[in-house]
Amino acid sequence: MKKIFTLVLVMAMAITSFAQVKSMSRKGFKPEPAQKQVLVGTESHQGPVFNAPRSIMVEDPVVEDLSYTTYDWQSNMSARNFVAVWPDGYAVMCYTQSTDASTSFSDRGTGLAIWDPEVGEWEYTDARVENVKTGFGSIARYKENGLVLAAHTSNDCRLFIVEDFRSGNRNFGDGFAIPTTGDDGRTHDPCWPFVQCSGENLDIIHLIATEYSAEVPYKDALLYTRYENGEFTVTNHIIPNLDANHVSAGGSNICHFMPYNPAKPNRVALSLANDWSDGKVILSEDNGETWTDIVFYQHAGINETFDSWFFCPRWTSEAFDANDNLHVVYEYNGCTGEPGSGSYYPAVGGVGYWSSVLPKSELCLGGIGEVGQPFIMDSTYLMQDIYYSEYYWSDALHEALPEYIGELETIDEDGNVLPRDSQEGYFPPQDTWDAHGSYNCGKAFGASMHMSGNKIYAFWSSIAGDNTDSGSPYIHSGSSNYLFRVFCNMSKDGGRTWQGTRQLVTDMGNMLDEMTYGQLIPYIYNDEEGDYMWYCYQVDFEPGTFVQGDEANATNNLYAAVKVYTEYIEGVAESPMPVVASTINVYPNPAQGSFNVTLNNESNVNIYNTVGQLVKTYNNVKEVSVNLESGVYFVSAGNQTVKVVVK
Repeated sequence: MKKIFTLVLVMAMAITSFAQVKSMSRKGFKPEPAQKQVLVGTESHQGPVFNAPRSIMVEDPVVEDLSYTTYDWQSNMSARNFVAVWPDGYAVMCYTQSTDASTSFSDRGTGLAIWDPEVGEWEYTDARVENVKTGFGSIARYKENGLVLAAHTSNDCRLFIVEDFRSGNRNFGDGFAIPTTGDDGRTHDPCWPFVQCSGENLDIIHLIATEYSAEVPYKDALLYTRYENGEFTVTNHIIPNLDANHVSAGGSNICHFMPYNPAKPNRVALSLANDWSDGKVILSEDNGETWTDIVFYQHAGINETFDSWFFCPRWTSEAFDANDNLHVVYEYNGCTGEPGSGSYYPAVGGVGYWSSVLPKSELCLGGIGEVGQPFIMDSTYLMQDIYYSEYYWSDALHEALPEYIGELETIDEDGNVLPRDSQEGYFPPQDTWDAHGSYNCGKAFGASMHMSGNKIYAFWSSIAGDNTDSGSPYIHSGSSNYLFRVFCNMSKDGGRTWQGTRQLVTDMGNMLDEMTYGQLIPYIYNDEEGDYMWYCYQVDFEPGTFVQGDEANATNNLYAAVKVYTEYIEGVAESPMPVVASTINVYPNPAQGSFNVTLNNESNVNIYNTVGQLVKTYNNVKEVSVNLESGVYFVSAGNQTVKVVVK
């Protein structure tokens, strides 16, 4: 039987001593819309002195502080391609960085955090890597060892290319401008670009930018540009799947590229999750020459005006499995008004999962498709079957579906997430929930995922409730606001069932951190303690952003990285039996044409080139001799990878 869940009215609360709170019924609550903030790209910047970064050990995850930034608005409503990962796990994460505490942000640009598993510690930049002031940078791998960065300046959009990035070059220079001409004969004003690369040699650069000023073919149109062989071959083009027949209003940060797939080097995959379009992944299998799409959400009417709210997915993260089925983790929210109105609901939202093979439940009131068969989400599904099924809604029409993986959780005094059938929970009053309006999200945002075989790991930020009416450290007092925390969930069977939500960081040292703009490094590493991943997020100590003026302190923002072992997310060890890891010995290294690989126990050996393509594979071997052309390769067996140079 469905439990009645209650919310809390926080009267007053201090960090060191918590006042009494009293619960209130959620049943009569009517959410009110807010207006989406718009990136303008005209801010400027100066520089305070910061304390040295700290490193905190917690019971399971390890939190490491990276670099400070006074510019604390990282995105509007999409992941924006902030991460680049190589086959050996070398990873780069980017963010907008400044050390100027004034509103001019004079030294704003792109900051980088680099994880090299061979070194075993984070490297990060203390200042922008470009010579010019930029904003909202995006990165991608380029060729074997390079990194490409796309960002906007006050006058144009630019590309910055460093081909020897992995050799230590961190100077991206002045870059070069993206043309303003388009194939429609008009002059365009592209802004807020994001980037991805494809091709056999990973040397074809793809960009999507937002039209800043013109409203043709629709407001804030999405423009596609391609750069290859030293020249722009497509400029400011409207992809047919993104034309006015498919999108009635665009915007900054409403889409992103999916990660490069070395098994399909010529594939370019673009995800769109927008209030005024279908939710879909737009695919090219020929490096951007032709496009198709996979729709995961069908809009109720992109050209209609809505007096009452409709629901849609927003910040999304995607992956294709080995059978090329699409998997999506998403944040949902509501919207009202006419196309481009930009309204959303700060007190609404959660995190859901969908796949192209997920069967429709017999409980569903919405969803396009037959029960028991794959389906497409619609507003009715997101509103009735997801949002109204939250366990604290006494008037919900059915229990929460398994694919609703991130509800509004209740946590105990130790930070543990309570079971979904808990009867009571206490939350800040709803009239303060719009304190996070500057993030353009509801009570959850920033969904990200990684898929490894049949395992799916999902992460997101969300507010949380307390299980005691005496208050807890998780309801931040001061102005009766709330803090975003990071939560995770995982599936072991390709998304059919989920283990249950866990809070990622629960130690006292990070108890009062606001955790936003999360970026998952989509790679599973291994050390003596087991398999682990890195999750990066922006840390603040109060809700809101300095950039948009809803907090006064610019100097309390930084980026942090959490080392989280997969067993922590799964809750239990994969196997009670000890597993003998394969130890790789590669010699000679460097090699002249051929080299030997020996293992301490039989295992499969896979050899990849620098763009992640599988070159050779050997099954169940302990020793093998390999002949390859000159180049750099990665020999992988079990959980170990060794780089080898063939001359």
